[in-house]
Amino acid sequence: MALIGLSHGLAVLGALALIVGLALHSGRDERLRERRRRRKEEKAKGAEPKVSWPERMLGRGSARVSFAVGVVLSLPGVSYLAALDLIAKLDVGSAESALLVLGVCLIQQLFLELPLLGFAVAPEWTEDAVKRFRGWLGRNARRFVETGALVVGALLILRGTIELIVR
Repeated sequence: MALIGLSHGLAVLGALALIVGLALHSGRDERLRERRRRRKEEKAKGAEPKVSWPERMLGRGSARVSFAVGVVLSLPGVSYLAALDLIAKLDVGSAESALLVLGVCLIQQLFLELPLLGFAVAPEWTEDAVKRFRGWLGRNARRFVETGALVVGALLILRGTIELIVR
């Protein structure tokens, strides 16, 4: 019975991902994107740059607020908890588990630590590389999300269908 629920859940997630991918591919969201762009331009004309919530909280200078913001920002995410669950299911020894957790943490921090290391070693090159990456991401993020949603959606529907057939 639980397998049927999982299969349906996968199929529903797959269908939602396909809908997102198809909507992005069709360009139907273009009016919404244009409206958001105009609103953002109007805001930018007379407003100061908006400061993020963590920066506003840390800017108050309170040790308690700084501690609380640090706690909130360092809470583990879903991917980290899922990785820990998979490591626990491997049923390996303590040393191996510790190394696997360390590896997960290193991989998770890679996109944060590499630029910091780069800024320490070659600040000008790193700044240029980060700007180029952000530019590439700005130009290609939509296509990346569109393709990813279509592929993941199709795979989830396929997996859910196969699980229903095989059961």
